[in-house]
Amino acid sequence: MRQPSYAISFTLAFLGVVTLASVLHFIEQHALAATIPPAAARPHIRVGLYASDTAQTITVADASTVVTVDGTRLQTIPEQQPITLSFDRTTNVYSITSGTWNTTSAAAIRIEPQHHQRILTITSYENRPTWDTSLNDNTFFGVLELQYAPATDLVWMINELGIENYVTGIAEASNDNPTAYLKALYTAARSYAYWNYLYPTKHANEPYLLDASANDQVYRGYGFTQRSPKVMAAVKATRGQLVYYNNTPALTPYFSQTDGRTRAWSEVWSGDYAYLQSVTDPCCSGEPLLGHGVGLSAKGARYFASQNHWHWREILQYYYQGITLESLWN
Repeated sequence: MRQPSYAISFTLAFLGVVTLASVLHFIEQHALAATIPPAAARPHIRVGLYASDTAQTITVADASTVVTVDGTRLQTIPEQQPITLSFDRTTNVYSITSGTWNTTSAAAIRIEPQHHQRILTITSYENRPTWDTSLNDNTFFGVLELQYAPATDLVWMINELGIENYVTGIAEASNDNPTAYLKALYTAARSYAYWNYLYPTKHANEPYLLDASANDQVYRGYGFTQRSPKVMAAVKATRGQLVYYNNTPALTPYFSQTDGRTRAWSEVWSGDYAYLQSVTDPCCSGEPLLGHGVGLSAKGARYFASQNHWHWREILQYYYQGITLESLWN
């Protein structure tokens, strides 16, 4: 079933056909060297999936380890054996039960698969897409963690995972979009996550970096990755690519569509970013503004990719003025 959209050559010179998109493609595919920053370690992103006071049950497609956030290893759990976690607000104690084993902890609890890329399922959680309620986005790469946040008095289920796996689970576009658009959008999404990793102030009172809603980026985890091969291919093709401005990682907001032009950062929020200025968005003239209007317009980017055949780098360099694309990891 078709998914909804969530937001949001180089030819030979003697042929006389050279476009910017084709030049960019040639450079991307054939350049022997590039001036890029030193390779960086791929960060892990902590995603606040949801807050709940009810007990949470998890299974793992591998043997897993129950670990406290301070590093104490509590127990090894067999593959697919349910693990139930809860937090008691009266005693401020976490309880963990699996099979005949149970214990308590004053520190928050993490469930860690013993091997890389094993899938965790929150069997007590339902997150069904409205367009197909037979699906349930309750599966995730990485680690799951239950942690109470005193500042906001909420108990959070958190998914911690590598940034590339995180990006493949961002459900901001359907799988049937133009490839150049997907590469541009998901490079912006990766850059947004990386900027927040470097400057973790947005959710300073919570034990996570980004939440899973449109407040940050709509994240649905492994289920979305599995049913979106074109998105996954776009993420893989742009792996490690980040938006930079003046040799500094850039903040890259995006939204659904404009009314004919994007907004400068200063028109919507306080302060200013030189690369976040108003640009025309011709395919959206006369349409209502959907979203904050700053940065990449999803509808406009799709238009440039499908109708103008822009390269994905061109799209990013149009909506984020004066930026460069840098590769920080493979």
